[in-house]
Amino acid sequence: MFMLFYIGYLIHVHFDENFQEALNQESQFAPPWFVRISFPIFIFALGLFFGLLGIWYYYPEIRPSQKKDELGPQATPYEVLIYISTPDEVKVIEAIKKLENKAYQFEIARYTGLSKMKVHRIIQRLAERGIIDIEKRGKYNRISLKKWVISNNKTNKN
Repeated sequence: MFMLFYIGYLIHVHFDENFQEALNQESQFAPPWFVRISFPIFIFALGLFFGLLGIWYYYPEIRPSQKKDELGPQATPYEVLIYISTPDEVKVIEAIKKLENKAYQFEIARYTGLSKMKVHRIIQRLAERGIIDIEKRGKYNRISLKKWVISNNKTNKN
């Protein structure tokens, strides 16, 4: 840290005389108008790029799917649901299924290892898509999969 201050001091002392002269002849050293405008535009574009990169990193559900296995034409609705869901949504759906299709939200959080808030957001998203039912029981939410998700679709696979 001391070295930075020392280097700054040396630069200040060395360029102080030249700086005073440059101030007196400012019009000679002024950059053209397109340079003065392009720097803020460059900084804005750089900020926009890193902002979008951060959003892409923070929200993995907006990334394109990297699943390579294709579903066949005889896929069940449950298989399609698992295929199109994010990995965390799959964890929650599998947890509800393994907890005998009726589980409280805190049980799902414990079973999956996800935080309560993340489980809450996933459950809200699944409820909006019509995949689960939320039943309020006092201060807790009891979650269950819809019947079309858990139904046995062997009749479609003739």
